Amino acid sequence: EMARDVARRLVPRAVVCEILLPKIAGLTLCRRLKGDAPTRGIAVIVFSILSAGTRAHEAGADAFLRKPIIESTFLATIRETAAAKHLTLMEHQK
Repeated sequence: EMARDVARRLVPRAVVCEILLPKIAGLTLCRRLKGDAPTRGIAVIVFSILSAGTRAHEAGADAFLRKPIIESTFLATIRETAAAKHLTLMEHQK
């Protein structure tokens, strides 16, 4: 819940979360961020050791990475996903 509250206050370009989080599942966090107007535009990148790409995208994730994650792939995914989301938001604001 704290992650969602911080995201609402700061509205970052991206949030990265693991599916298997304590207290709240990463997919639940993703659904809540995507279902809330102030955080809907944030790019959400989900990762896991689980083969859960389809479930992540159904929850609204903008990208899914499977562990083990290669650092260069991780950084490129964040850059590309956040940039694409930012451009989409700018187009909607016109």
